[in-house]
Amino acid sequence: MADGKSTVRHTLNVLRVKDPIQPITQGCILDHCEPDIKEHWRQALRIQKSIRGQYYRMIAAHPEQAHSLTYKLNCPPSGFYVMPWTQTCENPRACPWCFARRLRNVYDVLMGPNRKFRILHRLVGWHREVPIDGKLPFFRADYGPHLWLKASVTVQMVVPFFQAATGSLQLRHIGIQLTSKKEWDFAEKLKRNCVNPPLTSFTYNTTNPANTYKVFNTVMRFPWLDLYLASNRGHFEKLMDLYPKQQLLRISRYNPEGAKDGHRFPAFSKGIDKPGATVLGSE
Repeated sequence: MADGKSTVRHTLNVLRVKDPIQPITQGCILDHCEPDIKEHWRQALRIQKSIRGQYYRMIAAHPEQAHSLTYKLNCPPSGFYVMPWTQTCENPRACPWCFARRLRNVYDVLMGPNRKFRILHRLVGWHREVPIDGKLPFFRADYGPHLWLKASVTVQMVVPFFQAATGSLQLRHIGIQLTSKKEWDFAEKLKRNCVNPPLTSFTYNTTNPANTYKVFNTVMRFPWLDLYLASNRGHFEKLMDLYPKQQLLRISRYNPEGAKDGHRFPAFSKGIDKPGATVLGSE
């Protein structure tokens, strides 16, 4: 299955309609992982080659898994219209493309309130890194940053990743919040003795797409290429199967006054990229 015959040769096209998946992929994945390559399509294909190399090594070590792993290595890059379109692997822990698609859905949640509401709210981001000990570090909605900042919207994510400096897997606990309390010192509000390790936080004065991308680029960049080195195949395999039944995502959504169901937000979608007009290149 790893002889190339079952590997799909993707062609990447420009998205015809502007979509947040594009700047999310470019900022969090492409420019971070391949800064020396100017063309985004070349960056994507270079990263795809590294991903597939790790899958080929897995197939060689576990030939009985060749069928399912072949589907995973053909997961299409995000941020482009990909031809032919192939099945996504739906594993944001080990796949940067599906991780970017997850961030696209988080973007929809943060941009859910109308512009008039968002412009009056600060965008607060925070993060910390914790060891993997079997217990996920999520805060409860009734005790944690959502309550402390009187946030209207809170997104929490736990992202397992390979830390090259320690040669081990770690968790990054990330929070992004909308709050109207502009006069507050958010760093001071988030400084709690019960929070260990402490949170590193930052703020933007208003909630808009540009600032949301900045938050993503601050806390959502990970060393994906280190994970795909041959020497790290064991970490890659472990990461693929880590928390298989956990979403690793919690959302406290804004409930507009008078809304009974509190579901005035876009529903999560598969994030299928839209067709484009200009062919950029193929592997």
